[in-house]
Amino acid sequence: MNQEFPKSFSPAQDDKAFLIGQDDSSFDIDLPVIYSGALIEPGIFGIFRPVLLMPAGILERLSAEQMRAIVAHEMCHVRRRDNLTFALHMVVETLLWFHPAVWWIGARLIEERERACDEAVIEAGGEALVYVEGILNVCKFYVESPIACVAGVTGADLKKRIGRIMTEQVVRKMSLGAKILICGVILLASGLPVAAGLGLASWSLAQSQSDEVVPNPPKFEVASIKPSRPDDQNDNWNGHGGALSIENYTLRRLIRMAYGLKSDSQVVGGPGWLDHQAFDIEAKLDETEAAKLRDMTGPARFREYCFAVQSLIADRFRLMVHRDSQDRPIYALVVARGGAKLANAAPMLDADGKPKAERDHSIYVSNGHMTATGISMSALADFLTGAGSDRVVLDRTELTGDYDFHLDWTEDNGKAAAADAQYPSLFTALQEQLGLKLEPTKGPVRVVVIDDVEQPSAN
Repeated sequence: MNQEFPKSFSPAQDDKAFLIGQDDSSFDIDLPVIYSGALIEPGIFGIFRPVLLMPAGILERLSAEQMRAIVAHEMCHVRRRDNLTFALHMVVETLLWFHPAVWWIGARLIEERERACDEAVIEAGGEALVYVEGILNVCKFYVESPIACVAGVTGADLKKRIGRIMTEQVVRKMSLGAKILICGVILLASGLPVAAGLGLASWSLAQSQSDEVVPNPPKFEVASIKPSRPDDQNDNWNGHGGALSIENYTLRRLIRMAYGLKSDSQVVGGPGWLDHQAFDIEAKLDETEAAKLRDMTGPARFREYCFAVQSLIADRFRLMVHRDSQDRPIYALVVARGGAKLANAAPMLDADGKPKAERDHSIYVSNGHMTATGISMSALADFLTGAGSDRVVLDRTELTGDYDFHLDWTEDNGKAAAADAQYPSLFTALQEQLGLKLEPTKGPVRVVVIDDVEQPSAN
C-alpha cells in the first residue's frame, strides 16, 4: 500500500475544536497531527516525539462526539507511553523468540493497554454507545496498523472489548489481586528456566511415586470446580502458597497429572465426556497443610498438590480407580546406527567461576524448535511421550549423562502459528540431528483404570 506522510503540522483551530472540544480540557491534545492518504486507523506514531497519525477524510466520517472519544483514547496511549512499552517488548521478543511466555505476554500487553484506554475514556465522561460507534466506524473505513508498537484504537479482541465497554461502564481500579498477578507474570518470564527445571524434576518424581498410596493424603479446605468456557484456548496448572489454580483441564488429564502418569492414554476407561468437557478448579489447603508446603522442595510440593487433587476428584467426581500394568504399544528411545550426536552439558559456574553443586535443567519448545539444557535421556523420553502419538516413550539409550542440544522439526500443532516446513518430521529430526531413534515395540506400561465416575457435584 502506498502511504504518504505529509509534513507535520498543528491542526487548524477549527479542526482542533472538532477533535477535542473547545471547553473540554480533559481531552487536550498537545502534539502534532499528521494526515495520511493511506487507509490506516488513527494512531500514535513515535516514542520520544509522538505524533497523532490521522487518515485524511476522517472528519467527514465520524461525528464530533465520536471523534473526541477516539482522540481521548489515543491521548491515553501517549500518557501511558504504550509505544515505548511495546517497543521494548518487541526487543525482548526478538532476543527470546523461543520463549512461549514472551509471546503470551505480548498478547496480554495489547489487550490490557486497550482495556486501560477504554476505561479512561469512559471514566472521563465519554458516552459508551458513542465511543463504540466511533470504534466501529474506524473499523469500517480503515485498517489496523501493521506495527504493534503504533498504538491505535482497534487492537485486541474487538468483540470482547465492545461487550466490556457496553456492560462494564463502572471503571474498576486495579485490585491487589490484579497487581499480584502482573508481578507473577513478570516473575514467570524471568524465572521460567528455573521453573522448567523444577517441572522436569517434579514430573520424574511423580513418575516414581505414581503407585504410592498415602494413608492420610492432604485435602483442600475449599474448592470450586466449574466447566471451562468452550472458547477457552489456555490451559494452566499453578500451585503457590497452599492454593492451586487449574484452568481448562479435562478429567482424564487431571487424573494423569494427579497420579503422575506420562500420557492421557495411561488413564483407561471412562465415559466420553472425560475427554470433551474441560474444567476450571480453584482450591486452597488449610493453613496447617499450607505451612507444611512452605518447608518443602519444589518437587515435594508438586507431589503434595497431586495427592490433594487425587482426594478432590475422588470426592467431587465420585471417582474410583485401580492401578494396573498392561503390555501396550510403546516407543523405545534408542541410539541410532552411527551413534548419538549429543554434547555433554556445559558445566554451570558460579560468580567465582567455580562449578555449581547443582545445574539447571530446562527445555524450551516453540513451534517445532527445542532448546534443551542439562537434559537426561529419561527426561527427553518423558517429554516426547505424546508428541504426535499416544504411545509412551521409554528411555532405552543407556546414556546416563546430561546433555545440551537443539532440535528442529516440522510441528503440525493445529495452532495459528504455521509449521516451519523446512525441517523434517520429529522422528527424522531425532535421528538426523541427535543420532537417536524411536522404535515401535511393546512393553509394560503403568495405567490407572477407571472403575466408576460421575459428573462433578455442585460447588
